[in-house]
Order: sequence, then structure tokens, then C-alpha cells
Amino acid sequence: MCRAATAGTPASISSPPPALLSTCHRRRADRRCRQPCAPRRETSTLTRYPPRADRTRAGEINALARTSGNDVILDALLLRLHTETACRRGGALALRLVDLDMANGLVRLTEKGSTVRWQPITLDLAGHLREHADARGAVLHTDALLRGRNGQPITSRRYDHLWKRLGQRLPWVAVQGISTGCATPP
Repeated sequence: MCRAATAGTPASISSPPPALLSTCHRRRADRRCRQPCAPRRETSTLTRYPPRADRTRAGEINALARTSGNDVILDALLLRLHTETACRRGGALALRLVDLDMANGLVRLTEKGSTVRWQPITLDLAGHLREHADARGAVLHTDALLRGRNGQPITSRRYDHLWKRLGQRLPWVAVQGISTGCATPP
């Protein structure tokens, strides 16, 4: 119900034209208020999934990352982690074995400003993250989760290399400055 209907209006004000009345007043013609209702909000354009063009572009990025480079398994895992969690680069680099909750499909992200949040991920991604860490030598619960082929924890240089390579092969990536948490376009 509109605000004017509940505020109590003087009887001397005439009723607004039907075009200005909201749907609630058209349904209950006997309870019309004497003032026009506030304008309606426009329908939101936000949807759960991005437009199809954006999904195909994300698919192009993922396909190229899985088929080029010197560590395609790590690159695909990084992109999937960022796609599912929307975490920043620093949050992914700070992941430790203790931050992965395999039973509940959660990952604890420590990001900008020491913000800590538990983010749900698919059990499939949780399994792949654990397999990756085990295969690349993470043993202690404080060991880094994401590691290079040499077993060393990755650094932000891995991201720089990934986005530079993707930008060279997909020019629109470089033009739009697409990255995972880079302060300036690559």
C-alpha cells in the first residue's frame, strides 16, 4: 500500500487520475488514496547468470587456459577457484591446507584488509584443490594450497604470466583489462 494511503490525507484533495494509481489501488478501488503513489521502481536488469556473450567469453578464457601454457592444470584450477568464489588474487595466494573444509565444501578466504570469510565451493572443486596440494607436496596444515610444478607456492607472478598470455592470444582480454585482482590492467 502506498505511503499516502496510510498517512491520512485531507478530504478536500481530489482523487488522482487512474493512470497515476498503482496496481494496489486498481485492485481495491474502494480504498483509493487521494494522493498519487510514489513512482514504481524499474524492473532490475540483474540476473543470476551473465548474458550469453559474457558466458562464451569466459568459456574462451577457460578453454585457452586449459590448452596453453606450461602448467595448464594449475591455470584451470585458478580460474575455476576465482569463478566459483569471486575471490581476489591475494585471497587465493593466502590459501593454506587448513583453509579447505572438504566435508562441507567450504574454503576460508583471507583477503584485503584481513577480511576472513568462509565461501562455499563445489565438492568437486574441493577435491581437485586437495588432490593438487597433495600431488605438489603440501603436507603440513600451514602449507600453501596452490603450488607450481616444482612444488613451490605460487606467487602473484603466476597470475601476471597467465593474464599476459591470455591477453596476447585473446586481444579483447587485454583491451578490457580483464584479470583476477590486478590493480592496473596488464
